[in-house]
Amino acid sequence: MEIVYRRRGLSWLYYFFVVVFVLLGLLFLVVSLGRAAGEDPWSAKWMSVVGFAVAGLSWLMGAPQMWSRAKSYGRNEVRLDGSRFALHTPAAHDLQFAFCDVRQVSWNGGLRSRLCTVETGTATYQFDTRACPRAGHVARLVAERSGRNLQIEKS
Repeated sequence: MEIVYRRRGLSWLYYFFVVVFVLLGLLFLVVSLGRAAGEDPWSAKWMSVVGFAVAGLSWLMGAPQMWSRAKSYGRNEVRLDGSRFALHTPAAHDLQFAFCDVRQVSWNGGLRSRLCTVETGTATYQFDTRACPRAGHVARLVAERSGRNLQIEKS
């Protein structure tokens, strides 16, 4: 039986942030234009016009970063089938190994680390909750499917 975990909810949250960033940026730019079109002398309004314009452009410049973050989390997934483990991280790295190659699985559930370490015959893989959705649950499943005990570390 294949199990797949994805980060769709986090991806949609970042897409929502894109919309908010664009709306706020456009709002500040419209306010800046409204202040510029006012009948006050420029010596009295230039600071607020520039301030609202800079604020609007700042919000608009943050939208592409949110968009790329949303896309990367949308592609982030973990696949566990009968014999293999595959992880596609937000940084576009692919980790794959067979459960029969696993020698040790450890999970550090500390508040700051939340790190899963899988040692195989050829490499040691480490992934945390930023790279892997539901890393603690995935660590348990990898240990279970490889026939190893999950070593829980405290930090």
